[in-house]
Amino acid sequence: MKKILIIEDDRALGEGIALGLGTNTYEFTRCETLKEAEEAWEKEAFDLVILDLNLPDGSVPLRPGVRHG
Repeated sequence: MKKILIIEDDRALGEGIALGLGTNTYEFTRCETLKEAEEAWEKEAFDLVILDLNLPDGSVPLRPGVRHG
């Protein structure tokens, strides 16, 4: 199963994205901050990242090994 990381601080929007993509087809991990996303990123690999560019702790794209906030 493909894994998707959704980084979105608006919970309803993040859940809507997951619902729209189909919960039976993909495994989703939702994070509301870059810090949460970095922790998830360190634990597992993702096939796709959907990133909100206006997060409370910044809007810098994630890269392995780079820390934010």
